[in-house]
Amino acid sequence: MRDRRAWWIVGIVLAGGIALFWMGRPPPGRTPSIPSMQEIDAVSKGSTAAVSPSAGFATPDPRRTTTVARTGDGFVVWPGAVEASQTLNQSGQSAREDMQAVHTVLADYHTVFGEVPPGGLNEEITRGLMGDNPKKIIFLRAKESDLSASGELLDRWGTPYFFHKLSHDLIDLRSAGPDRKFWTRDDIFDESRGGPPL
Repeated sequence: MRDRRAWWIVGIVLAGGIALFWMGRPPPGRTPSIPSMQEIDAVSKGSTAAVSPSAGFATPDPRRTTTVARTGDGFVVWPGAVEASQTLNQSGQSAREDMQAVHTVLADYHTVFGEVPPGGLNEEITRGLMGDNPKKIIFLRAKESDLSASGELLDRWGTPYFFHKLSHDLIDLRSAGPDRKFWTRDDIFDESRGGPPL
């Protein structure tokens, strides 16, 4: 009789261990290195937490690691994206490099939220990237010269970028180019649409 009880106890402990193992796994599609809202909230003022965001919307790049930090006003800074955004429209950098910087900012937003920023207008998307989002994460720190009076993100020629949200994963990103007219031969657009979505 005692022997039988011991086997039942071993069986229950084993079943409980298996259940705890399965419950502790991240949900499908979530990379464990991406911080949850609780992890982000745990980052206190002045402290940091290392995370590995996706380098794009497809497969996370394990070589790319960044650190998130909470600001004094309650926002969380995503430095990899902010660093990329601060290269926008700098002399010595090409318009294609500007486009890649915007792609990086959008990709990091997608990494955290699982979708591109809500809204369809440039200023709505820009606001989301600048911290007007559910987790108050700053992905974009634009210089005043990089924003229009209405808050649109501008290309190096002073024309607002064209953002066209095609789905929760896909966004069409375009600069009007030097002639400042959309849909002409000198437009600069994100060519990644043939590969991983943007």
